[in-house]
Amino acid sequence: VQPAIHVERRAPQAPQPLHPSQVSLERYPGGQLSREQTAALIDQALTINGVPNDPNLRAQWQQLYQHMAEGESARNPNAVNTYDSNATGARQADGAPANSSRGMWQCIPTTFAAYHMAGTSTSIYDPVASAAASINYVMNRYHVAPTGEGLAAFAAARGVGRGTYTGY
Repeated sequence: VQPAIHVERRAPQAPQPLHPSQVSLERYPGGQLSREQTAALIDQALTINGVPNDPNLRAQWQQLYQHMAEGESARNPNAVNTYDSNATGARQADGAPANSSRGMWQCIPTTFAAYHMAGTSTSIYDPVASAAASINYVMNRYHVAPTGEGLAAFAAARGVGRGTYTGY
């Protein structure tokens, strides 16, 4: 039985970087999420990141982040990548190497910490916190504006619309 995704419309939040030691490795209480559950949490993360409530713009972000969730983790909030080049460092409480990519959008703990958004959990496995940090990272690292400038190019580079996926 999946836990309910609590969707709450929040006002935009400010980035709230964490020290990497503050990143919680507490697992999400459930497994793979449905597309509908994923859409609800993406919508919440978009609001947290100040993306305007324009239906066409939100649809573009949704298409991108659904595609990324499928490609990165098959929509599994508890996914951990223990085999790529990031998977280094001492084993942690979740059994994975310290720098392993984790969560639905496969952030490494230092990236999650650096792009953490206020008002979200410190757990890298929390799907709303993970989405919010990932969106903040994409906006900053790839120069994608909340209003959509740069979004189409970033989505195309990820394989949106081509049936393929390229990581970020």
